[in-house]
Amino acid sequence: QVNAATCRPCRAGTYSDASGQGFCLACGEGSSSESGASECHECSPGTYSGVDDFGICKRCPVGTWSNKSGLASAGDCTPCAAGTFSGETAQISAATCRPC
Repeated sequence: QVNAATCRPCRAGTYSDASGQGFCLACGEGSSSESGASECHECSPGTYSGVDDFGICKRCPVGTWSNKSGLASAGDCTPCAAGTFSGETAQISAATCRPC
C-alpha cells in the first residue's frame, strides 16, 4: 500500500496484486493472506473465512470437521454424526468424532 511518502505492506487478510497500487484488496470468503501478500489462498481443511472474518481463516468449531478447502462459514463445517462428538477444533476427518 502506498501513501504520499511511504510504501506499507498490506495487512493480513488483504493483498496488492500490483506494485505501487496505492490500496489493498480484501480477500474473499473462504480465503486468507499474510501481511504483505500479493494474492490470497484458500483456507485449509478444518478452517473457514466468512465475509466478517477480515480474510483470516478460523478453526471449525468443536463437534464439527471438514476435509474441504475454501469454506466460507462455520456452517460449512460438517457436524459429527449423531451420537458422536469431537472436542477439538479444526478437525479434518470424521474419524475424530468419537462416540459420546
